[in-house]
Amino acid sequence: MSRGLNPFSPVVTDPLGRRNPSGAAITYGPAYLGTKYLGFTNLNVEYDASANSIYQAGIVSLQRRFTQGLSFTANYTFAKSLDDASDSGDVRFVNLNVRSPGYVNLGAPRSLDRSVSLFDIKHAFASTFLYDLPFGRGRRFLVKAPGAVESLIGGWSVSGVGRIQGGLPMVVVLRDDNGLGILNGNLRTIRPDLVPGVPLINPRWSRDCPIGQACEPYFNPAAFERPVKGTLGNAPRTFDQARGPTQRFLDLSLQKNFPLGKEGKRRLQLRVDAINAFNHPIFRLGRLEDAGEIFAAPNEATLTNAEYDAWAAAVAGRPARTTPAGAALMTQINNLVASNRIPGSQTLRPDFFHVPLPEGFFSMTANSFDLTTVQGLQLYRLRQAYTPDRWGFLAVDPGRSGYNPRFFQIALKLYF
Repeated sequence: MSRGLNPFSPVVTDPLGRRNPSGAAITYGPAYLGTKYLGFTNLNVEYDASANSIYQAGIVSLQRRFTQGLSFTANYTFAKSLDDASDSGDVRFVNLNVRSPGYVNLGAPRSLDRSVSLFDIKHAFASTFLYDLPFGRGRRFLVKAPGAVESLIGGWSVSGVGRIQGGLPMVVVLRDDNGLGILNGNLRTIRPDLVPGVPLINPRWSRDCPIGQACEPYFNPAAFERPVKGTLGNAPRTFDQARGPTQRFLDLSLQKNFPLGKEGKRRLQLRVDAINAFNHPIFRLGRLEDAGEIFAAPNEATLTNAEYDAWAAAVAGRPARTTPAGAALMTQINNLVASNRIPGSQTLRPDFFHVPLPEGFFSMTANSFDLTTVQGLQLYRLRQAYTPDRWGFLAVDPGRSGYNPRFFQIALKLYF
């Protein structure tokens, strides 16, 4: 990689002399010479049970049996789940959180993938209650109320189920293979480098603008940078200290029973249910299909005419390409790109994009950077490669996060 070589070409002949069914010699890119299964360019191992995990938890429970018309339960769990791999290779579209296959797939030790589980919930509180309102026959107040009053105030009960739990841990991966020669280049495996001292939660995120492309992302892009090309980033597989927002659920039900017959064994029940009574949004960490991808592979080519024209038009005073000053400036910029390439190749030096991002990077446009400087070129291409619709955002996804907007339902139930 330091010499700018393509890991897929030129192809080499299988040193074991193997041939394909037609009798031709097998060839493959040099990147596959050192693989575990020599020469197999598209061999995946799934449902490997060699990883290990541990779950530790403390639970406190409180229960009140039905007394004076009231019963309730309350449970709190403080837990931590650690593992080397949170699944065994299933389809990522059905997971609760974004997946990262881990560095073990690239021959690294499992210790590099040790982290909190993708599904880890640190704090969880749940409660249920049932309360018979103390009015009417058989209850504490207005026991001898007239029939008309009894029909209005007697036989009412209210119940509910509530849950408060912490968010899922953050996951961040590159969209590309960082020049490591992985087949198809997009295994969502390579992680970025951490920038020390930069907060993981975006200080510019606002509760007044929690989701949407006009809002700052919940997680902080400036906390990460692309690793040197051809290397593995040092970010953990998941982040215990950076999680999605707390999730709150509350369902309430109001019921009234009308006894039928003298013995009251049969009854008609009127009930009003409020699902998600307070209409709390339940946020997940971006879109499930590609959440977690912070960067695609940056473009290493010189500026095209269209790119220069858009850049020149973005800020007043920049010369148009069709003017002598503009043509000279474009040549200057492209010479700056060429001077940072590995000699004899069209590849930029491996550490060219290994640079920190400025605070507020999401709100900056690629054309706002000064392309006459190396730093401006780096940030320009990185901003083009940034995936703002895929990483760092919260999303409300009724189909997969279990969230339902508040709704009411009214029903009549006959018990006999």
